[in-house]
Amino acid sequence: MIRILSIIAAGFLILCAEAQARELVVIANKAYPAEAITLEDLKDIYLGEKTVEQSVRILPVDQENPTVKKKFVEQILGTSIKRYDAYWFMKAFKDGVVPPVVRESSPDVILLLEREVGAIGYVWGIEARGKSGIKVLLRIEVGE
Repeated sequence: MIRILSIIAAGFLILCAEAQARELVVIANKAYPAEAITLEDLKDIYLGEKTVEQSVRILPVDQENPTVKKKFVEQILGTSIKRYDAYWFMKAFKDGVVPPVVRESSPDVILLLEREVGAIGYVWGIEARGKSGIKVLLRIEVGE
């Protein structure tokens, strides 16, 4: 009984630590031509300013999941989801640029990235662990 309680307590402590130190990872197809990405390049990709990486067309992927998308848009792009969506509405209308592809959840993002060489997206760090068809380009601590 004491052993079971110890295991449960250890699991709880791990979950609490992970909740406090949440990490977003920027991931790409394992054949994506770069091994890392800067925050500046990442912003340029998600704002439609950078569209090619070493002759490979970049396919940025957003999520519908409001929790992860909010962290990404606010902490990485430095804006609100409302302003980000308005930016893309105007850019698509004015410049004819196609906005990032949207997937419902992290597993959907990972599935697309595994299939598309130029695809790049973001998920919680824990969700990317052990996935063989992708690689991590950038890790970002985003708090709770």
